[in-house]
Amino acid sequence: MVAKERFFKMHITKLTLLGLLLFAFASCRSSEGSGNYSQSIIGDGSIKITQLEDNKAQIGETVFFGIDESSISSEMMSVLDAQISYLKENKKHSITIEGHTDEQGTREYNLGLGAKRSNSVKTYMISQGVNEDRVEVVTYGKERPEELCSEERCWKKNRRAVTVIAGGFN
Repeated sequence: MVAKERFFKMHITKLTLLGLLLFAFASCRSSEGSGNYSQSIIGDGSIKITQLEDNKAQIGETVFFGIDESSISSEMMSVLDAQISYLKENKKHSITIEGHTDEQGTREYNLGLGAKRSNSVKTYMISQGVNEDRVEVVTYGKERPEELCSEERCWKKNRRAVTVIAGGFN
């Protein structure tokens, strides 16, 4: 009987600890979304918290490219100019530029083309005054498609460079 009581007490203790850990973890999550926030101190000393997801919608995160192209069109430069303005106002944020391609071509070719696209965006941003130390590049080639289908309507959505804003405190 003593062994059974000890067994049940041990399991109840473990379940109680597990429940407390789950409660503590759940309490840390924001009820307003992903929890990807930036914090800044305003002139009057108050703290302003901005959800970075909102910034993506305001400034745009994706630059699209033509077939086998890594040059930035004038239309896409306006998206980059908005990103550059944001980065100049939020100097503690860094970014990663992801280069992507459609599924056509070999893996190696597409990794190279994705790198050219992300580096093209980086070069433009640096030429417009963004500090090089704040910009990282990565290429995914055709490994992370936005759309899955073997048609031009999908391929054109996959020929892109995506700017990902890293959190930071202003």
